Amino acid sequence: MNLPNYCRALAIVHGKSELNIVKYVSSNLRINLPIYSEKRGRCSIQINDLPRELNNSVFKSRTCFLRNYPGVQHQKKRLINFKIFTLMDLDDVNDQSIVNNYKDGHISNLGSDHWIKPYLCPIFCDRNLEDVLKKLIGDMHIEIKTKKIILKFFLYSMIRLLMTMTI
Repeated sequence: MNLPNYCRALAIVHGKSELNIVKYVSSNLRINLPIYSEKRGRCSIQINDLPRELNNSVFKSRTCFLRNYPGVQHQKKRLINFKIFTLMDLDDVNDQSIVNNYKDGHISNLGSDHWIKPYLCPIFCDRNLEDVLKKLIGDMHIEIKTKKIILKFFLYSMIRLLMTMTI
């Protein structure tokens, strides 16, 4: 029996690097994972801008959301087996309370009655993704200067790691 390929998650990404990682993961795992970003990752979404993004025309109501993402399974007033992952860097935020709230799974200034709150699942790098990758590469004594090369190296390393793993 073939089950329908429902959309079980959505990723809201900070920028281009996070966008590429989510694309890579969804492609290799062959899962239906739509990605929401600003101008295809060319403009970044900051943590303190998430409330504005989650109140825009796409996310402001469940009806608007389902109109934009029709593959999400739902019943009456709830989404079924669905999560929204927010992949953010923490380095651009000056207000530490916003960062702490995000780490605790809450988005500051979103409003306690927003319909989307139960579905949010934050993912973050303590500073930013590029610093994490540079540290990884630095430990391997390789000097790399551009984000694009860093990302390619990271993806290549992930593929090699996955190929060597045994289950």
